[in-house]
Amino acid sequence: MVSMEPDAVVTKVGKRVEARMEELALELPTGFEYDKIYFQPDRVAGAMNSFLWNIVASVLIVVAILMLAMGFRSGVIIGIGRVLTILGTFPIMLGFGGTLQRISLGAFIVAMGMLVDNAVVVMDGILVDRKKGISPKNARFRTAKNTAMPLLGATLIAAVTFLPVGFSPDTIGEYASDLFLVLCISLLISWFFAQTQVPLFSKVMLPAREGRKKKKGKGESRVQGFIRRTLGAFMQHKITTFVVSMVCLVAAVVGFFAVKIKFFPDFDYNQLYVEYTLPGQTGAARTKADLLEISAKLAEYDEIAEIAVSQGQTPGRYSLARAMGSGGENYGEVILNFDDYRDAYRLLPEIQDRLREEYPDAYIRIRKYSLSINSSHPVEVQFSGTDPAVLRQLSAQVQQIMKDSPEVDTYSVCDNWGLPEKTLYAVYD
Repeated sequence: MVSMEPDAVVTKVGKRVEARMEELALELPTGFEYDKIYFQPDRVAGAMNSFLWNIVASVLIVVAILMLAMGFRSGVIIGIGRVLTILGTFPIMLGFGGTLQRISLGAFIVAMGMLVDNAVVVMDGILVDRKKGISPKNARFRTAKNTAMPLLGATLIAAVTFLPVGFSPDTIGEYASDLFLVLCISLLISWFFAQTQVPLFSKVMLPAREGRKKKKGKGESRVQGFIRRTLGAFMQHKITTFVVSMVCLVAAVVGFFAVKIKFFPDFDYNQLYVEYTLPGQTGAARTKADLLEISAKLAEYDEIAEIAVSQGQTPGRYSLARAMGSGGENYGEVILNFDDYRDAYRLLPEIQDRLREEYPDAYIRIRKYSLSINSSHPVEVQFSGTDPAVLRQLSAQVQQIMKDSPEVDTYSVCDNWGLPEKTLYAVYD
């Protein structure tokens, strides 16, 4: 097991570890070999690549929409500003102690729509002034000058909205503090580029003079004409528009409460782990035999690429994205590596039901990896007191309440005391 220093980069550490393991492999005795069951650098690299592609896709989507709404050249100018904003955020974020991880990269995707607001206002003002016949030089800077302070105020308000996340003292703040940092920095940079980059690039990329050729209608584009006709239709049918809007609002509220709420999502890892717990008095030999038998049965699945078995406790803290189990001689784990994470999620209920049916005297759970690592169960209740009998009675009552809930997997309801056991105490006089 290898632990990193706080300022180390996990992907670089992974390359050094792989290089060293290749050297050590030459010194292993004949017949021995090693393999990676869980290698965090590979997981981090995959997650970062996925998020980076999502950022690229979001930038392209925003630019494409702006091109349709404001014209090709205007869309390119604003798109270049978005790229400069993202690139400019990284060094400043580093200076404030930020890191490049899921939350910080996800913050860029969250902010992508807000990052274009300032530039759209300035760009649209330039286009309107040019159509009014104002000289290109005055048109480029007039809107930026007139809207600088209002846009700065709106930008600060948007950044302050996420202030509770950044300074939250609990677990949310620990995980999501970089969300506020990235949004605050990127929004302020977007305001700066809206006041500088947009006017300067407009001088280079827009024609020197607005064309004199009028389009059909009142000098409006097809998109503008469609929007004008749509708004006119809405205003002519005010009551219908109001009723439909309220229905949509109510549907949105109802739909919001129907969405599954989960702050810590599951990772899309191609790995699952089986927690296997026998009654407290079970010996180590029985546990070992069951674990080996289970691994042999699971090896029959073509979708499972690798199987690792651990008895007594979870293998040394190989992953921070899971709870660690330590049940003694009656406890064991089977770690399953799949070729595809979709196969892992698809086979999870099938494998879990099969093992529970074939080993009815054991408590078996198959779990995914999640950011929520502080607890063994999503919902836990703790009682404290001096009388064990009362504590067991309270525990039984709570377990029954949970089992009566239709949304609870009754099999998973348990306590961490186990069955009462006889104990011998030696009293010296």
